[in-house]
Amino acid sequence: VLMLAPADREQGAALTEALNAGQGMSAAQAATALLLLSRYPGDEGLTRLAEAVLVRAADAERRARRYPGAVDLLRRALQLTPASRPARLGLLNVRLETGDWATAEAVAAPEEEPVLKGTAPRLAPAEKAVANETGPWE
Repeated sequence: VLMLAPADREQGAALTEALNAGQGMSAAQAATALLLLSRYPGDEGLTRLAEAVLVRAADAERRARRYPGAVDLLRRALQLTPASRPARLGLLNVRLETGDWATAEAVAAPEEEPVLKGTAPRLAPAEKAVANETGPWE
């Protein structure tokens, strides 16, 4: 168990409280979480905290339609925790909202560890419908 410096412990506690209260996260708070993790690499608790802060900050970026920022934050969360279901779902939502069907399908069914197994087949008919300008029933 790593002993965090008092100031770092306070920052981590503040981020945890904000998450638990359902507050939105900002890119600055995501940077703080990543800074804490860089000071204590390999700490599982800080890794989970950073992942949660990144996902929540990405959601705020997505809702504000700042899609590149959302994608960057979600990719960072996936770098920390490759099997992160919330990060992958967030990335899938961004890709669907921007109409990037091919990338959405790849996000839904990555070659290694398909976190959202079974989602990609449902995307294929929608992608074909858009390409053919027909309904998904054809």
